[in-house]
Amino acid sequence: MLLYGSSLILGTVGVSLKRYPHLEIVSLTPPLPATEEVGALMPDVIIFDVEAARPESAISLLEVRPRLLLIGIGPSSDRMLLWSGQHSRALTMQDLVQAINSLPGPSDASFWSLHTDRLRQAVAARTPILVSFTRQQRLAFAVAALGLCVVLLLGLLLANPIPNAPLAGTAVSGGAAPQMELLIAGGLVLGAMLIGVWLRHSRRH
Repeated sequence: MLLYGSSLILGTVGVSLKRYPHLEIVSLTPPLPATEEVGALMPDVIIFDVEAARPESAISLLEVRPRLLLIGIGPSSDRMLLWSGQHSRALTMQDLVQAINSLPGPSDASFWSLHTDRLRQAVAARTPILVSFTRQQRLAFAVAALGLCVVLLLGLLLANPIPNAPLAGTAVSGGAAPQMELLIAGGLVLGAMLIGVWLRHSRRH
């Protein structure tokens, strides 16, 4: 880990990070060495003061070391700026250490594949499953839907007989109750929906 700069905020960060023995801290003062020299140090993280200096060599190093993390901190802000452009709150030193420790190691090739698999699983869990029917099942489904529509249509005609049709008029005396008419209308709507579902699956298959 490189601390680039000699500002007060970087000095405070360096002292605080030395409490973590697994972090190797190297302090550099401007001007920063050339890109090749910085790359020879093999840093995983470069921390700099955004209000004091801009590590151009480290920015160039990102092209050959995409896993390198640049963290810009400033004394007048409660945020730390990752060079990826994402902002994260860094109110404590523990937050900073947690951000560093969350980086995948050079040999951790399964890091991105693991998170990609989890993302795919989450998307699959939210994707509706389309049921596929065989040709015989679709035909039976259509016949049943059409039969339901015919039966309900006949019931509706009997409940509301056509004028001057004595045979139909004598089938049901006094007309049908409003509940019966509502039930028949609902059945017709259901039959239409079943036919629509069948047509949709027929087009897909």
